[in-house]
Amino acid sequence: MKPSPAAEGGAVLAVALAAYALIFDDLAGLLAAGTVLFFLVFRGAVFLHGISHLAATISVERAVGKRIVRQGSLLAVETNVSYDPGTALAVAVEDLIPAVAVAASEQKSRVVGPGRVALRHSFRVMAAGDTSFGGIELVAKDPFFSATLSLRKPALKNPALRVTPQVLPLSGRGKGHGSGDEEGGSLRLLKGQETRGYREYITGDSLDLVDWKLSAKYGEMYVREAEGLSGGRPFIVVDLPDRNDAPERDAFDRYALAVNGAVQGSFTKFGSCPLLILSGGDIVTYIPPGAGEKELFQTLAGIRPVERSVHLYRYLDPAMARARIRALRREGADPGGFGESLSSTISAFGGDSVPVIFRQQVARVMRSSGAASVLLYTTALGDLSHIVQVVQEAQRQGMPVTVRASGPAGAGAVGRMLAAHEAATVEEV
Repeated sequence: MKPSPAAEGGAVLAVALAAYALIFDDLAGLLAAGTVLFFLVFRGAVFLHGISHLAATISVERAVGKRIVRQGSLLAVETNVSYDPGTALAVAVEDLIPAVAVAASEQKSRVVGPGRVALRHSFRVMAAGDTSFGGIELVAKDPFFSATLSLRKPALKNPALRVTPQVLPLSGRGKGHGSGDEEGGSLRLLKGQETRGYREYITGDSLDLVDWKLSAKYGEMYVREAEGLSGGRPFIVVDLPDRNDAPERDAFDRYALAVNGAVQGSFTKFGSCPLLILSGGDIVTYIPPGAGEKELFQTLAGIRPVERSVHLYRYLDPAMARARIRALRREGADPGGFGESLSSTISAFGGDSVPVIFRQQVARVMRSSGAASVLLYTTALGDLSHIVQVVQEAQRQGMPVTVRASGPAGAGAVGRMLAAHEAATVEEV
């Protein structure tokens, strides 16, 4: 609650009258100061009662062009906000867009009747998954006080939106392309295969399997399931950034939403989701495949940048080093026998001859997961030596890997780092 100039002036007057009464021992001045102060307290109580009643009477109706949208697409919205028309407060409202959205235009409001305001605006949804509006921001004023409230009741967040992923393939990064969870290989409906049935779209499904006519008819996304089409559950690995390298809050919210969508999709489809949360060379949490939904999503609710206690800066990646040696030899530019010196260094300190405790821990949980593939999420900030370790272990166990990195810069950095390993698909979140 913020006082207006009138309330501030009244407070100054009360203080001046009280000071005068105390200095000159004037009872009338003291009574006048008390009267002004009592009036301000009374007006404050009236304002608080009024804004509480106003917040309780607010209702929202939103009209959106569509509820299933593609990641990055523009969505136009008209929001009608209703409240008690008998309030004595001056009221202004603003629509709160989803946390993973970016405003594309200013909100334009117009009064359409007593206690009814219409808002028009547009925004772009930047992350895939299920999301909803943030609620309503309420600004109320009277001659003495004003206040701003963010109302986030579930009834004020409707309707829910489903954002389908827009995957950007990176040519020359890793060995693949495409979208989906890579569950033992990309699931495609091949020519000549008959459709066994339909089911609701789950985050991570290939968009090639979406039946757009059926989805448009019912307003929900449905995918075709072909005869003989199957895949194993993925082992999801989430890399948390160090606090010193943490991305902006909005960027991390989009990253967390993408992780939540993948985990929810895997759990819905397979009934379980082995989950490994790590930061640098340290395993933060491991959720085995038998864990329940409550435990799984309670863990996800707590993901945030952490203080990394283990770094692998000194790890020597043999595959990358040998790739550089081969490049030097192809170009004929190996001054001073650098390639031979590097080869001897790799033989002495690289490869499997030097055990890495982190790699051994990852190997154990990866074997116990019973998964068919690895889906690794990373913000691609700070030291990425541990990412190479996870990918190498997955390859050793014969599990295909998909790495999803935040932003084009992150995806590019991971792609260059894994190029020597022909690791798997590298995608941008």
